[in-house]
Parts: sequence; C-alpha cells; structure tokens
Amino acid sequence: MNTNINIATKNLYGVFKPYTIEGNLRERSCDCCVSDAEIKELLSKDLHVLSEDEIGHFMRSAVTTFGCVTDYKHFLPRILELMQFENSDMLFDFTTYEKLNYSKWETWSESEIEAIKTYFTTLWIETLNDTTTTLYKTQSMLKIMITYVGWDATFSIWEKAANSRWIHYVVDVVLGNDSLDFNTEDTERLMNWFSTHLFLSKLENAFLETEDKLEANRISIAYTILEKYNKN
Repeated sequence: MNTNINIATKNLYGVFKPYTIEGNLRERSCDCCVSDAEIKELLSKDLHVLSEDEIGHFMRSAVTTFGCVTDYKHFLPRILELMQFENSDMLFDFTTYEKLNYSKWETWSESEIEAIKTYFTTLWIETLNDTTTTLYKTQSMLKIMITYVGWDATFSIWEKAANSRWIHYVVDVVLGNDSLDFNTEDTERLMNWFSTHLFLSKLENAFLETEDKLEANRISIAYTILEKYNKN
C-alpha cells in the first residue's frame, strides 16, 4: 500500500534520477578528509539500501570536501528518505539541510525544488498526526519546515492536525523550555500563532483530555500566558 510519504519519496527518486556519479569521485574529494575506503563503501551498494553509517560522512561533507553538487543531488533522495525511519539521526543533523543552502537549492529546477518541499511537507503532516511521535521529532521537523518550506505552509498544516500530542511541545516553547533557540523574530511568529483563538481552543481541549495533573498545570500556565500575549 502506497502511503503519502512513500509517494513523496518515490517522487524524490524519480526527479533526481538523472544525476549519476560520473568519472572519478576521488578526484572531486579531499585527499585528507575522505579515504578511498569511504568512497568505495559509498559506491558499492545500490542507492536505495545505503545505511545511515555508510552515507553519513558524505551527507555532512558533500560539496565542500566530498564530491560536487551533481554528486550531492544523486545521493539526496536517500539522505532525505532516511529521515523518516525510527532511531535515525538524519532528521536531527542540521548539517544535512545546510548542504541544501550551500548548494543553492532554490536555484535548482522547479521540479527539484517542489519535490524537496513536498517531501518535507508530507513528513511534517505525518509527524503531527503520528500518536507515537516524539517531541524531539516534532521540534526538528518544525525547524526544517520554517527554514525550507515557509511559515504559511507550516501553520496551515499544523492547525489541521487531529493528533494533540504536539501540544506538549508547544507548552515547552511557551514556558521557555524549547531547545531550538529560535531568534526573536521567529519566537514572535510562533507566539502570535499560539495565541490565536484557534490554537487556544486546541490547548483548552488538551487540558480537558489530559489525566496528568502536572501536565494539566503546565497547560494551564501556558494558556494564561498566551491569552494575555496579544493584549500586552
């Protein structure tokens, strides 16, 4: 059965299929930073089955000391695909996504840009609607979405999420316990959205549904802060 994330992943592979490893990858890689053994390992398996360990060094060093932009585009579908798997660190490794900016991904073809945005958006939807997702994954996907897809799309999807587990992450943000270190402007955007009537109603529902007294108290405090936020 094809899920939305499977379709988005398949689309990534299809869009970036034209990019192959041509010539000698050794010549496009730093002799000091990249070993022959690492190159051999990277090229010894089919793209679809490369593990996180096997592609990890390339992912973090692509374009700067390991290969060129064309090489990066070849491996990009697998790098992004690994984000969706449990126990993977790919989602939390910011250097993965900074490589997109370093490679000036917004100047790529429209189909390539759209494939990346669609994949991130689909993973964001699945993260929000997954009742078993972790708060760490929620905050990591939030950072990716606002950085590469934009605030409007991020909020539009967020407000439609049926699962309320992510409410607890929002409470952390409001109470100042978030670890993403948003700048002042981004924090202002988040707080303005969290203080809307739509979101406050979600927070109220979460308060009524929780059986955890400590969490109920945290939600109550967050609600009070947000209720007063736009009145100050």
